[in-house]
Order: sequence, then structure tokens, then C-alpha cells
Amino acid sequence: MKNILFILFSLFISFEAFTQEYNITVKVKGDYSLPIYLGYHYGAETLLLDTAKSDKLGIYTFSKKEKLGEGVYFVYLENKTYFDFLVGDNQQFRININLNSKTKVISFDNSEQNTNFLTFQADISKMYQESSLLVSRLKANKNNTDSTINIQNEIYAFNKTISDFRLKIVEENKGSLFAAIISSMIEPDINEFNSRPQNTNTTTQAINRYTFYKNYYFDYYDFSDTRLLRSEILENKIKTFFTSVVKKHPDSIVVESRKLLKKAEINSYTFKFTFDWLLHKYENYDKVGYDKVFVYLAENYILNNKTPWLNKKQIEGYRQLVNLLKPMLISKIAPELSLPDINNKNVSLNKNYADATVLVFYQLDQEKSSEILDKIATDIQIFEKKDIMVYTVCVNSTYDIWKTMPQIEKKGWKNVCDINDMVSKSGYYIEQAPRVFILNYEKQIISNNVEIKSIKRVLSRIL
Repeated sequence: MKNILFILFSLFISFEAFTQEYNITVKVKGDYSLPIYLGYHYGAETLLLDTAKSDKLGIYTFSKKEKLGEGVYFVYLENKTYFDFLVGDNQQFRININLNSKTKVISFDNSEQNTNFLTFQADISKMYQESSLLVSRLKANKNNTDSTINIQNEIYAFNKTISDFRLKIVEENKGSLFAAIISSMIEPDINEFNSRPQNTNTTTQAINRYTFYKNYYFDYYDFSDTRLLRSEILENKIKTFFTSVVKKHPDSIVVESRKLLKKAEINSYTFKFTFDWLLHKYENYDKVGYDKVFVYLAENYILNNKTPWLNKKQIEGYRQLVNLLKPMLISKIAPELSLPDINNKNVSLNKNYADATVLVFYQLDQEKSSEILDKIATDIQIFEKKDIMVYTVCVNSTYDIWKTMPQIEKKGWKNVCDINDMVSKSGYYIEQAPRVFILNYEKQIISNNVEIKSIKRVLSRIL
């Protein structure tokens, strides 16, 4: 069972006043010798609230003189039986589980909401099966243009049927947790876009369709409803949005993060969840250039007093990290370096001009560092007629030891040694070496952590 954390009390139970008790019983048909657990979802986490043992009739009871926060809860049996159910305003009902059945049949007494939810899940499952058949037909007829268009129209129509079905459920159960959950799962209706005037340029039309879907992706999610936080819904929607919908570029992610956080501001708990997800996602993201997303989030929210759940020490830590990362962000002008070469003459980074500069920070460890520099020298040979400067900086040696080592003898390179921690003082935060930067003619950072094997590809883009 994933990420189960044992806790006795949850921050989110305090969302509502405790005005009545909850009493949830579980009747098990089959082996009821093992204890069972009650818990709820909070994004990707599953948090345990209580445990119970069976009486002689196979009945487990979860009961306290307090009201549970509404949301999606689960019961977990140690025989690995696990299922979700809804806890709404009515918190006194029974769950029936037949372990003797291959499908582990579940039913509810005194919980119309959960009974309706089970029915909905069965109905929507059948609809998705039909939809998958249409998708299979589409793939099978991909070389037949007429058939493809007809099947695509069938898919659009069927998706409209599914959407209408969900909207009907929401309308019939308005105000309930059941309705809120179904509504939150609804995605933008492409049929609505298709009903608008269409652009004759197919490329423009595809861009417009994508923009429509992206802009309306969260329209049916109620950011003011804290009940939805006790589920995986917002976690899954945000994850899908930033992995499959938003263009994979730091600038695009910054823009969409700002829009999403603006929506989430309507509720402090929802805002915290959303911001924490984004920060966790991009704080240690290993893709080149995505440190810009982290710096944006930290600078505009943490350092702008919008994260009251963080203490002063944590905020100061983020402030220091922003100050370290900001000078090295892509599109910034590389901080100047002026360090001694083998002749003990200071060599400037920014005053030596070239169409492209390969800035390499490396550690002196005999064969390995020599291997890295040799690899770079080999890869850039194809640009021998281009105007490229290679500026290498040894970051872990004294000057006297460094100047005796063979790897500094790269013909035509600017090879220097860091002394008195000038690299750090100049604005470079080098946690690990080797680290390679690619700069353009103006010494603007094009890439701030390019892999050795990718240097050739990045140079090809700017030369």
C-alpha cells in the first residue's frame, strides 16, 4: 500500500467543526480474523486514521464523537483488499464486503451517495470500454482518410455523451460530495470548440484547439471546495496538466503556474496544496533550465510572504538558494570571471569575445578530468572553422598543483584555476563538477548545465 503514514489526527479534520459523531461499520463475509484500517487520501498520500478488529459476527466498527472531514476515504484489509468510498454529511452507514466473491462485491446500507457512486463507476466503465473500441477502430483505419474522419466524429460525439452523462449526475446531486467529485473530473469539451468558427489553416486550427483545451482544463474543478483535497483528484489533474498539457519549457511552466496559483488563491488550503506540489516538482528538477521555475516560485511566493506555513529559517534558506541560482539562469549574462592561467596571468571570461563560449567547471582528479576535457575537445572538432572559445576552470586544486597537470595543455583554450573561491564569489553555484555552460556572443547563458554528450547539439543551434 502506497505511502501510508500513521497519524492519529489530521490537519484537515479541522476544516469543519466537530458537531456530531461518525459511525462507520464494515460487515465482512469471509475471513474477518485480521484487523482493518480506515484512512483518507491527501493527494498522492494515504493517511491512516483508525484501526478496528472484528466482533464475532464479522463486523468492524469505526466510531468517534467527532465528525470526519468530508472526502474520499478508504478501508484497507491486511489480506490486501482495498477500496475507496465517500464520506459526506451522512457519516453513519454500513459497508458490506463479500470476500468469498472473486470480485470482492461491495455494497452500502444507509448511504445513498456511495450507492450512487458505485452505480456511476459501473456505468462510466462501460462507456469507456465503448470509447476504447472506437479508438481501436481509428487506429486500424489510419490509412483511410474518409473512415478516419467519420470515426473521429463518432469519438467526438461519444465523448459528448460521456460529458453530458457526468453533467446530468452533477445536476441531480448538486451540493453533494458525489457531485463535486464528478464535476472535478470533467475535462474541456472539444465539441464546444468544434462548434465555433474554424480556421482553414490546419496548423493554426490545431494550435487553437490545444489552447482551448489548456485554458479550460480546470474549469470544472472547484478550488474553493476543501473536501476535494481529501482525494487524489487535484494531485492527478495538476500532474496531468504539467506533464501532458503544458508545453515542456520553463517559460510556459512559469506562466501556467502563475495562472493556476491565481485560481487556487480562493482557498488557503487549496493554495498550499497547489504551491507545495509545484515547489516539490521543480525544486530539484534535473532538466536544464528548469531552475528558472523554482526561482520564480520561491521569489514571487515564498520571499513575498505568501507561504505562511513556512518558518523564518526555511524562508531564509530559500532566499539564500535563490540568490545562488539566479545569476546562472538561462538568458542571464554570465557573471564575469578573471582567473590565473598557467603563466599566472588573469584571463577574463567576458572580455574575450567569440560567437560561442564553452565554459567548463571541472575537478582535478587525474585520469577522469583529463577524459572529460579530451571528450569535449573531440566533440567540438567539427566546429574548427567556427569562432568558439573554450574557458575551463579547475575548482578543487591549488594553483601550484594545477599548473603541473597535463590536462591544462589544451591548445587554443583559456585554461584557468579558481583561487580564493573566486568562482563562488563571482556568482557561480557549482554543486557538482563537471558542469558545462554554453554562452552566446554577448555572453548570455544559453545552457547552464549541459551534458558533455550534448555540447555538440547545443552549439549547432547557435552557430
